[in-house]
Amino acid sequence: MWDKRAWREEEVESGSQMITCKLCGINQDLDWFITAVYASCDRNEKRDLWEELGAMRSLCEGPWVVCGDFNTIRFPSEKTNSMSDFSSCINELELIDPPLFGGSYTWSGGANYRNASRIDRFLYSFPWDEMFTQIRQSSLPSLGSDHNPILLTCGDGNFKKSYFKFEKWWLNVEEWSKEHKVNWKARKSHILDQIGSLETLQESRPLNDDEQLVKAHLAMEYDEVARNEEIFWRQRSRVQ
Repeated sequence: MWDKRAWREEEVESGSQMITCKLCGINQDLDWFITAVYASCDRNEKRDLWEELGAMRSLCEGPWVVCGDFNTIRFPSEKTNSMSDFSSCINELELIDPPLFGGSYTWSGGANYRNASRIDRFLYSFPWDEMFTQIRQSSLPSLGSDHNPILLTCGDGNFKKSYFKFEKWWLNVEEWSKEHKVNWKARKSHILDQIGSLETLQESRPLNDDEQLVKAHLAMEYDEVARNEEIFWRQRSRVQ
């Protein structure tokens, strides 16, 4: 779930609808908390979750991020076809609810995906907000799921110098050489941009058969790139 070379994890609390961990920096002086949520669809159980989050607030002293599937919206505009309890919880916990870039909704379903809502989001505390100046929450194209992944970026990081060594994933690529460097981020970004364009179109009308086929092929291409990237990082981690 996180890079164990950079963070040491300590479980703080877990429940039926959430889990909270403390992440301690290994190479940097930064400790922070993250609460991952998967809320019930039952309204009474959701109220229990809001109370649990309230109790958790006192245990998370410092930067705190709350994220996941809350199974509820906050504003009427976050649903195509309500909410006061959720907003009250966010206000009482003094959490920041950043805007969502890249789309209006994070879930879609029903015939031709006509029903859509924003039930997934990142929330964070003021100490987290004070640490970073380029915080941005984005919706990413979905890859075979009815939920869109969401990404919270907070600024640039430092990366180690690259070096040349034989990598196993090269065996999965037809043409490669020492001079050829695969830019995973650019390749995945290009594929996601194409899928994102189709999903933007899908918000206004159902996709036709050809468009659905293109989207499926793009998702398969993304999986292949991600698989080769995973092999790359596994190989690289063994030599550090």
